[in-house]
Order: sequence, then structure tokens, then C-alpha cells
Amino acid sequence: MIKIADALHPGMTRADVLKNFATEGGISFREWNHYVYKRYPYIKVDVTFVIAPGEDSFKEAESDKVATVSKPYLQFPIMD
Repeated sequence: MIKIADALHPGMTRADVLKNFATEGGISFREWNHYVYKRYPYIKVDVTFVIAPGEDSFKEAESDKVATVSKPYLQFPIMD
């Protein structure tokens, strides 16, 4: 499980992140978000993205590029 989180790196796309992770409940922004591992929602990573100039800054796009990824961490799920 941790290997999957460690495989995330800058330059990947939001679509790549969403293959194994889902957005977590709570506040989110297009530029950064908390993601939970789909198979075990206690494993989380924080991801920031680079958005192409001129794009809608509120609408997430699968082509957004990963800028940074936190180290995986454990935390209870957040429910809306």
C-alpha cells in the first residue's frame, strides 16, 4: 500500500493520482487536495497541482500536473 503512495511524483497528472486515490471529504481546492487510498482510507497524501494558465481555476481537470506530494500518513477518515 505504501509503495503505491510512494509512486506518486511531480509531473504525473491528476488522472494518475485518481487511479488509486480518491479526494477526501471537507474543503478542497483545485491547486491542492487531500487524497485517501481507495483500498484503505486511513492512508493519505496531500497533493499540490500546477494549473495551466488561462484555465478555469475552480474546475478540476484530469490533465492538471502534480507539483508536490507529501509523504504518506495515517489519519482517521474525514466525513462530510
